[in-house]
Amino acid sequence: MIHREYINFQDKLYYLYRKIRSSEILEEDIQVLKEHWHCDTVIKNKTQNEGEEILYYLVLIPDATIIDEDVITEIPESTVTVS
Repeated sequence: MIHREYINFQDKLYYLYRKIRSSEILEEDIQVLKEHWHCDTVIKNKTQNEGEEILYYLVLIPDATIIDEDVITEIPESTVTVS
């Protein structure tokens, strides 16, 4: 079984494809990687320690029904910037 991290964001369920520190990528390359990896959305989330931003490349799971809240990570919308 493949372990994936699932994220509930804006009432939609996604699986996390990749996580990258924003310091490791140029701003103009965010969209390029999103298209290259066939991701539906990219969100920026600031970490608690050091205030570093992490980019989450997400793939939408269409028509998903959430049956177990324990395996889903909630990302507060106040800490997120959508690309």
